Amino acid sequence: MAVGFGVKGLGALDGEELDTHVGAAFDLVTNPGDCIIAPIAFSAADLALGPFKLVDLDLGDLSRKVMYGDIEMTSLGIIPWGTVPVQAWTEVFALLDSPGGKQRIYGAVGGGGPSKRFVRVGAATYTGVDSVGPLVTGQGTGTAMTISATASPADRLVGVFGTRSGIAGFSGAQQRYLDNTGIALGICDSAGTGSPQNITATRQKSGDWGGIVVPLYAADTVASCPPMAFDVGFGPAIAHREPRLGGLRRQVFDVPLDSYTEVVDTADPKTPDDITPLTLNWETFLGKTFDRIKDARIDAGGLDILDSWFTDIDTTVMVGGGSAGGDSYTIKYHIDTWGGESYTRSLRLPVKNL
Repeated sequence: MAVGFGVKGLGALDGEELDTHVGAAFDLVTNPGDCIIAPIAFSAADLALGPFKLVDLDLGDLSRKVMYGDIEMTSLGIIPWGTVPVQAWTEVFALLDSPGGKQRIYGAVGGGGPSKRFVRVGAATYTGVDSVGPLVTGQGTGTAMTISATASPADRLVGVFGTRSGIAGFSGAQQRYLDNTGIALGICDSAGTGSPQNITATRQKSGDWGGIVVPLYAADTVASCPPMAFDVGFGPAIAHREPRLGGLRRQVFDVPLDSYTEVVDTADPKTPDDITPLTLNWETFLGKTFDRIKDARIDAGGLDILDSWFTDIDTTVMVGGGSAGGDSYTIKYHIDTWGGESYTRSLRLPVKNL
């Protein structure tokens, strides 16, 4: 088996002058099992403005993500370009084994100071991919953006280049996606040869750029490939854990689309010794706007919070304690979304001797 090209996405651009988030989205149709490579290019409108105040170039201070439907894709690596402090970068996200069908690709960056900024997201899919190899990165200011990498004949090298504007084309690789509107992002790929290859994107004029080459390994070559390892030095993408609940019985409540009252429902009673996980599912309420949860806080109203977590669509708290006198406690779930909205909904939890 050899790695082959699948489809390319239309890509999308968004530019906003705000200090919460900027995001862009488009629809992508994939086959089951396809590997999706979905990079973003990010830049301030004026690189001299310095929109972010980062310490030691810690991009982990920002929220950076690409979603495929409800699946958060994995950040493989990031390369900055522009002056210090970091004001622009190229980052590659991937989903190794997609479920297939028509889904929304959504790329967003949140945080930083208020100034006009752009984010562009693109995508290309590949078949027959078993694993992803260590990245090769490059950056500079010239008209020739070149990165050298090596892959076996069955494997494939995917090159991603980001810059302010003016990408004219590629050499040493097949162009898959290219757009220079607002901010430039290009995707190309080349079948491996077993020898070093130059993946080059040309520019019409000099300027800062950052590029990443991603080796895609075919299934029949994975045994001889180096392990997957990324060390880019700019902090990991933000991911929220989903704990294993063991034998605990989690109660799940949906926030309805037309929910205007704060209290959603009343949970089954517990005793003071019970540990109870309670989940609010916001997916229906957030509707088809593709807005998702960016941050969450929970107030248990006097109960003991033993743990809490959230995903893009739900919020969960694990509570214990309470008075056995038949009191009913109100648990408030507060969420902030990537679209800049904030909501609060509540559950009531009776505590008594059962």
